[in-house]
Amino acid sequence: MSETWVEQFLETGAIISIEEEKVLIGYGKREWQKRPSDIPAFFFPDFFLSSQAPWIVHEVCRECSIDELISSFSLSENTPDKPLNWVNNEKEHFSSAFYDLQAQFSQGTLRKGVPFVFEKAEGTMSHCRLKRSLKNLLLYAKQNPTMVYGFWDQSIGMLGGTPELLFNMDHDGEKLTISTMACAATCSKDEVEGFATDSKMLDEHNFVVQGILESLSPFGEVRQEKIQILELPTLCHFLTPMVVETEKNLEFEPLVRSLHPTPALGAYPKKQGMKWLAECQNKIDRGRYGAPVGYYRPDTGKAACYVAIRNAQWSHDEIKIGAGCGVVPQSVLESEWAEIQLKIQSIKDILAL
Repeated sequence: MSETWVEQFLETGAIISIEEEKVLIGYGKREWQKRPSDIPAFFFPDFFLSSQAPWIVHEVCRECSIDELISSFSLSENTPDKPLNWVNNEKEHFSSAFYDLQAQFSQGTLRKGVPFVFEKAEGTMSHCRLKRSLKNLLLYAKQNPTMVYGFWDQSIGMLGGTPELLFNMDHDGEKLTISTMACAATCSKDEVEGFATDSKMLDEHNFVVQGILESLSPFGEVRQEKIQILELPTLCHFLTPMVVETEKNLEFEPLVRSLHPTPALGAYPKKQGMKWLAECQNKIDRGRYGAPVGYYRPDTGKAACYVAIRNAQWSHDEIKIGAGCGVVPQSVLESEWAEIQLKIQSIKDILAL
């Protein structure tokens, strides 16, 4: 790959994982479309799926290996950016959301919710900073179960690596196989010993399992696998894979709307939870934090969608990192706040920010 290619990619680009150690990349002229056409497309809507044109297509789109992409990023010729000064002034908002959830639990309106906050820094995502973040993220993804995703131009951008699959669609003749997972509940790596028997964590995870089962059950019988512990370098999560086979002719966006948001990033039950999430949005704009992100390839018929966590979003003068936590009746405010700080620090490490 030439330096010209790299500069075009850093100027206006998109990236998403398509299989282990392989990514789909786009660069050059970009167009936002209402729906995908006959060329590979990237799906980057807002969290509430209100985007009129959520699909990105690029002048050039190709797949490449993670190693190939890493080798194209040489930082030696760049002047390092000044360190970012991160500020988090949102604990009061978090506390308010936490106690509002506890009130709704008492009233029987909700059983779980995911409040979130952002840590912010003044600065720009320069080409140098973006290359460093991309390279660090790709190296991380080579060693850990992580789906890379992002898009950017001269105005806005997002880059992250998520462990959470919203769905994978696999057509085999007349049957469609939908694979997904419940990925919820978090502890630090040094607390994993007691994680598997923690009743609060298990309840938090089980609400996510139940929410996904309810979303998938109209399509067929759901096969639920055994709960596992996903161990990452600093965090651990419960993970329950789920699969459903159907003969129904399902399209990408209707399936997104059926599953998103799962209780892992939203609230449970879903209908009442969407009202609570809208109230949170009125106080803090979450942008694409927790939104579905994905791709569709008409050349292969493959499509997948991930949950956009573990990311940074930016505009021309600000970079922000979002993190949330699952709150249930047994939750303790300070413990949940500490979990959010742990997640934010892990994102800074993964993206070299």
